Amino acid sequence: EKFRNGVIVSEEEIEINRDGSSGWATMSIFPFTDYANQRMSLVTLLDITRQKEIDTAKSEFVSLASHQLRTPIAGMRWSAELLLMDGAESLSKQQRRYADRLLSNVQRMANLVDDFLQVSRFDLGTRILQPEVVDIQKLINDVVGEQSLMTSSKQIVVERHFDDSVSEIVTDEKLLRMIVTNLYNNAIKYSHNGGVVDITYFREGADLVMEIKDY
Repeated sequence: EKFRNGVIVSEEEIEINRDGSSGWATMSIFPFTDYANQRMSLVTLLDITRQKEIDTAKSEFVSLASHQLRTPIAGMRWSAELLLMDGAESLSKQQRRYADRLLSNVQRMANLVDDFLQVSRFDLGTRILQPEVVDIQKLINDVVGEQSLMTSSKQIVVERHFDDSVSEIVTDEKLLRMIVTNLYNNAIKYSHNGGVVDITYFREGADLVMEIKDY
């Protein structure tokens, strides 16, 4: 249907069943005119079964590694929390600051491992969306707060322009948080010292448009 409507089909992944076995290929369709001036089409199929198997193996490895990393990370987090609880009076201000920083970095590591796990589930086709009501302003402000050390160290100014007519949306909160965090981290990473990172979202018809950019 794409081709019939004038759209060139380029490297579309398709599953092929042949002689009782299945495989994967990229399909492209290009139009051309033959010697009789008739409109024809050229279809190419490139076998990518082996590449898909390798990609699946990589995703399975990331998923397994992410699961295994959760246990030691949880142990570090509990140890840091117990240190802060039991040593609340005995720790100096500097020691408590170090412990707080340790707990913050452990939490960032846990979030990173969760991100890896979610991505591997998408690649394996096992990720199930879990829509719920999400306070989008709070979500963005939480992400900005989590990365405050990075923005402070580079003296980056964070500007937020929110559409006040949109406060809550129905979406997968973990997935949206992952997207916002990745885009925001990239903006901070590639922004120069003293730069500006702008986070904007607004309603456009039935869609919500979000922009995260640095300049």
